[in-house]
Amino acid sequence: MNHFAKKVLMIRPTHFYLNVEASLDNKFMNKTSLSAKETTKLAQQEFDNLRSGLEKVGVEVTCYD
Repeated sequence: MNHFAKKVLMIRPTHFYLNVEASLDNKFMNKTSLSAKETTKLAQQEFDNLRSGLEKVGVEVTCYD
């Protein structure tokens, strides 16, 4: 039996950047040469792609900024 969400709530990233202090001991955070503005733009593009993908398979997406 397959179980999956029919509806999801997504919060669009508005400020997305590296937390330098947290990155010291978090191996999943990597330093980048991108600015906070560039990083936020990339995160928003990934968000939009995920939202689009979910909608294409019939998941209802409620989105908030």
